[in-house]
Amino acid sequence: MISILIKRHFTKNKLAMFLLFLCQFTSLLAVIFVFSLNIARDDYNKIFDEDSHAITLYCDRLDTNQLESIFEEGIYENISLFVADERGVPVRQILCSREIPPLYLSVGRYFTEIEVAERNTTAVILDGLRINNEILKPGDAITIMGKEYDIVGCLTVMPEGTVAEMPFVEGTYEEATVKFFLRKSISLVDFPLYANHLQTLLAARDVEYPTEQIIETTDIYSSIVSLPVFIIANINFVALYLYILIRERKTVAIFRMSGCSERRCNYLLFGEFLLLSLPTFVLASLTYHYALNWVLPYMNKDVVYSMGLLDYGLVLVMYLLGLLLVFVPVILHYNRKNPVALHRNT
Repeated sequence: MISILIKRHFTKNKLAMFLLFLCQFTSLLAVIFVFSLNIARDDYNKIFDEDSHAITLYCDRLDTNQLESIFEEGIYENISLFVADERGVPVRQILCSREIPPLYLSVGRYFTEIEVAERNTTAVILDGLRINNEILKPGDAITIMGKEYDIVGCLTVMPEGTVAEMPFVEGTYEEATVKFFLRKSISLVDFPLYANHLQTLLAARDVEYPTEQIIETTDIYSSIVSLPVFIIANINFVALYLYILIRERKTVAIFRMSGCSERRCNYLLFGEFLLLSLPTFVLASLTYHYALNWVLPYMNKDVVYSMGLLDYGLVLVMYLLGLLLVFVPVILHYNRKNPVALHRNT
């Protein structure tokens, strides 16, 4: 029966079937892109997620020589010191050059490894920072910690309320916050051991570290975002399919008069709908993966748009769920009519 309906659709409703396919194909490409975009940006941001593997200590008094001795042990990837200069301006000092999201760099550049290693007087500042009502920019100079620094870049985001960042400046500081960044290969259960050891060495008054494993929510979030998009797209899609059913209601009425129950007819129409939809999903997925995927990195140069088999499977689940939410009420309402009345309306 399903094959009979599909054959009639393609022979008698060519334009409607073409619009049906085009609407569904375009909607699928859009949703797969949204899903892929969320995954790509989430994975990209995790590369620069410092707090997920950082131990933070709050010290009343801190000597930078202690920090360098600890760093030489080779356990930590980097150390950042958050202090205020003599004017109370919060700044960040880094022991090693770190990787920052290129999207955060609004103008200029970040430190080179040589500049950080040699403790050059270069600095990056918060974008829009003003001194004497003038916005600072790369090439200008700024005085911090009693020294004049050459500004090389501006960041859109800086942590802990800081407005400037520079290589380490040796000395002893009052009221300092220091972050030790563990290597990501270290298990989260070992954090208390390292935290207690650091707190003892630095005589810190307080210490913070991650206590729970970060839950991977990328696919869940992407699914939640994708489902409403699917539902909106399927409203147009189901409307086209309903138009085709209205034109073919004589055939459906004959099926009902020949002994096809209302429930079986519902299954029949939904099965036909799946046979029309699943190949479109496969075609849209292949088109995105092999024909469009290479274009997307030009939108965000450093973001890799990559979807695996599990990701496509989740998109398919959201796709089918969206179809059920929109399609089932329409079909139930359509089949509720008496087959004789349905046939008379042809």
